[in-house]
Amino acid sequence: AHRLSTLSLQYEKRLTDEQKGGRKKIKLVSNTQERRAEPAEPKKARATFYIATVKDTLSQQNYELFSKALQQYKKTDDFHAMLSQMSSLFVEDEEKHVLLR
Repeated sequence: AHRLSTLSLQYEKRLTDEQKGGRKKIKLVSNTQERRAEPAEPKKARATFYIATVKDTLSQQNYELFSKALQQYKKTDDFHAMLSQMSSLFVEDEEKHVLLR
């Protein structure tokens, strides 16, 4: 009960601060690490990031095979055929295994 009343008080304080036009603190953080898609991001953003990573990682010829496999999967919905084609692109190099997952 004590925790709920504390949360309720925090919520009410936030509402009154917002009504008064109160300012919120913003913490700036510099990110020097390589950008990675976060699970909380929308699926489309994660997919776009994944495709860009695959394009940077694979050769032009293998990327074209990757694209064709995806297009074929969209048409036929045959997951096993797509997995077979993708496996041949990513299994050879251990650093690319994460892209197959």
